[in-house]
Amino acid sequence: MEALLTADDVAMLLAVDRKRIYELAARWQPETMRLPSVKLGERQIRFRPADVERYISDRAA
Repeated sequence: MEALLTADDVAMLLAVDRKRIYELAARWQPETMRLPSVKLGERQIRFRPADVERYISDRAA
């Protein structure tokens, strides 16, 4: 199993601010635009590397 990524990790991969990552993962985002995340507890989220890669490739076209 791959280690989950933090918002800082994903922000570095996408070259955006960490706040933007939280906005992309927000539940109010339309499903087709949302960055998939895993909720850990009340206030923490993490990201699966495969989901981040898919998110990038879907938007690169």
